[in-house]
Amino acid sequence: QKQEQKPVAPEQKEQKQEPKTENKTENKTVKTIEVKKPVRGNVRGNVNVRKPVRALTADEKLQEAFLSRLRGLGGDYFEYYSVYLLERYSRRNGRRLESLQITGGDHDGGIDGEIELTDRLGFRETIYIQSKNWNPDKGDEKLWVVGETLLQQFIGACVCRQAKEGKQHCRGIFMTTSRFTPEAKRLLNDTSDKFVGYDGADVFETAKECEFGLVKKNGEWTLDETLLSGTKAFFNMF
Repeated sequence: QKQEQKPVAPEQKEQKQEPKTENKTENKTVKTIEVKKPVRGNVRGNVNVRKPVRALTADEKLQEAFLSRLRGLGGDYFEYYSVYLLERYSRRNGRRLESLQITGGDHDGGIDGEIELTDRLGFRETIYIQSKNWNPDKGDEKLWVVGETLLQQFIGACVCRQAKEGKQHCRGIFMTTSRFTPEAKRLLNDTSDKFVGYDGADVFETAKECEFGLVKKNGEWTLDETLLSGTKAFFNMF
């Protein structure tokens, strides 16, 4: 006799299985990683962000051309230029020149030149000058930028020269077509009553003020090609 089959409850009926969202390969779950593309202009990723370059003004271009010309003329020329620039500046500000000499060379004792001046009241003083015609972009900053040690040597040379010559009122100015390190600037600030530093920008502004190396033509500043020709004999005209 056939056995009667018991009715199956509806809840026990086989249900279809829903597909799983995870892909399995050899029983290992493979996860999908979303890769975000770097956003243009964002510093993340390998995107190089370039800052906009500010265009130089006409005065800044002239300063670059002026300093570039001076640097190309060498150290001996700049010694002459520095001394005569300072002499010209002093005369324009009411001082009378008493003496001027270029003392630069291998045995200059750390001083390239000196000028003796008398002001309108009759006070006389001597100014010692050191010149370094350097390009700060030439290479190692320690070699082409004026640091604290070099400045200390100049100050010591001025003190020794003053004692040797027996002069009472002396000051010093360090002139360079390069720049000064922060340490050198702090030293100049601490000794500002007797020592001054002129970097490339200062030399440029003084040259313009004195029209010495820069001249005005048709209302525009330009290089003085005659003075910047590299002939030191030209300075004897002043």
